[in-house]
Amino acid sequence: MRKALFVAGLFSALTLSAAVPQTHIYRNDGKFFHKYEGDITIIHSTRNSKNYIVIDDGMHTTEIPLQKINRIEVTDIDIPRLHINTPSRPNLKQVEDKENYLNANISIEGNGYADDLEQTSVMVKGRGNSTWWMAKRPMRLKFEKKTSIAGFKKAKSYVLLANYIDPTSMRNAIAMKMAQLLGIQWANHMVPVNVTFNGNDLGIFMLTEKVGINSASIDIDETRGMLFELSNEYDEKYKFYSSVYNLPVMVKDPDLDEIAAANPALGTATEIFNKWKNDYNKAEDMLRYGNPAEAFDLDSFADFILLYDLCRNGETGHPKSFYIHKENLDAGTLYKAGPVWDFDVAFNIVMPYNDAMVPASATDPNWYNALLSTLFQNSKVKARYRAQLKRFADELLPQLLDYFDELEPLIRSSVKMNGLIWPGGDNYGWTMSINSFDHENNVAKLRTWILDRVNYLKKQYNIQ
Repeated sequence: MRKALFVAGLFSALTLSAAVPQTHIYRNDGKFFHKYEGDITIIHSTRNSKNYIVIDDGMHTTEIPLQKINRIEVTDIDIPRLHINTPSRPNLKQVEDKENYLNANISIEGNGYADDLEQTSVMVKGRGNSTWWMAKRPMRLKFEKKTSIAGFKKAKSYVLLANYIDPTSMRNAIAMKMAQLLGIQWANHMVPVNVTFNGNDLGIFMLTEKVGINSASIDIDETRGMLFELSNEYDEKYKFYSSVYNLPVMVKDPDLDEIAAANPALGTATEIFNKWKNDYNKAEDMLRYGNPAEAFDLDSFADFILLYDLCRNGETGHPKSFYIHKENLDAGTLYKAGPVWDFDVAFNIVMPYNDAMVPASATDPNWYNALLSTLFQNSKVKARYRAQLKRFADELLPQLLDYFDELEPLIRSSVKMNGLIWPGGDNYGWTMSINSFDHENNVAKLRTWILDRVNYLKKQYNIQ
C-alpha cells in the first residue's frame, strides 16, 4: 500500500523507520474513537454481568463496554507524527503569528511510513490567507539549512496544510495527484502527518513543499527566472496591475532585493522588476491581438484550465493563488501556467445557496479570470483541453481512483481523531467547516462528486 501512494522518484532514497504497532478501536455508538501508537495491553473483564475490554497504554487505562465496540484493527504502518515544540512559549497550543517566526524544535516518528527525524532546530510561523483565520491554523516550517523530511527533496521551507474546511483531508492531495497524472509540471507532493504542538494534538495535516523558485518546487535559475502570483490579496512588495486585463500581478519569487544585491550587473531590484513588468504586459498585448502562442505555453494553460475545471476550483476567478512562471527574458521563452496550488475551495465544498449551506454541485460551471477566459477561446487550447479530458476519463481516472482507495484507509483513523479534536460547524459566510469524524461517508461523497464531475465535463464537450 505504502509504495503505491508515493509519487515515483520522490521517495526513491527513503529508508523506512522501524514499524510501530498501531491499534484503532472503532465503536458503534458514533461518539468515540480510540487510536494508539505503540505497544498496548488489552484485557477482558466482566462486572455486574457486563463485558468490557480494558486498554492499558502504559500511562492510562481505558475501559470500553464490549457491546459498544464495532471492530479493532491492528497495523504496522501509520502516517508520520510530527512533534513541534517552542521552548520559549511552552504553553502555546498552536501558532498565533503568521508574520514572525518562532524558534522551535521538531522531531518525527515515521511510524513505518517514513524516516524518523531526531530532534532538530526549526522555525515555525503561521501562513495562509482565508485559512489563517480558522480554528485550526496552517503552518510554515523553515530550517537553517536544506533538510529532507518524510522523503521530500532537501529544502529549507515546508508547509503544513490544516485542511480545516475539508472533512476528508484529501482534497489538496487528490488535486495534486490529478495534476501529476495529467503531466502538469512542478505539482506539489502531499504527505499526511499527525501534528503534536507543545504536547497538544492538532490532528491531521498535509506536509508539502513551499511553492517558490527552488529545487524542491520550481527548479529554474532564480537569477534569470520569475514566478508571478496573480492574487487580489495584493500583499507582496513588488506588484502591479496588468495593462490589458487589469489583473493583480505580484512577484512571488525570487527575492528581487537579494538578487540585485548579489548580482549588481543585473541592475537594481526596481530595474529588474520593471523589465519583468513590461515583459508580462507585452504578453497580455500579444494575447489581446490574437498571438497568444508567441507569449504563452498553450499546452500548459490548457492542462491548467482542465485541472481547475475537474476540481471546480474557482480561485482563478478572483484571481487568488494563481501562479505563472517563465524561465528567462530571452526571446522565444514562454510564460507557463503553474505551479497549481490551493484546492481548499474546490470539489464539493459547502457554500451558500438560497439562504442555506449546501455542497457545490458537480454540474456547476467554473469561474475564470479574463486572462484564462481569453486563452480558452483559442482553438489550440480548446483542442488540447478536449484531448486531455478524454485521456483523463479513459486512462487516468482509474489510476486516480486507485490512489483515492489507497489514501483513504491510510488516513482514516487520523481523520476520525481530527474530528474529535475539531468539532467544526463554524460558518464563515462563504463556507463552513464540517466535522471529519464521519470519514467514510465524507470520502464516499467526494468520490461520487468526482465521477459526476467527469461525466458532466464529458457531456459539456461532447466527449464519448
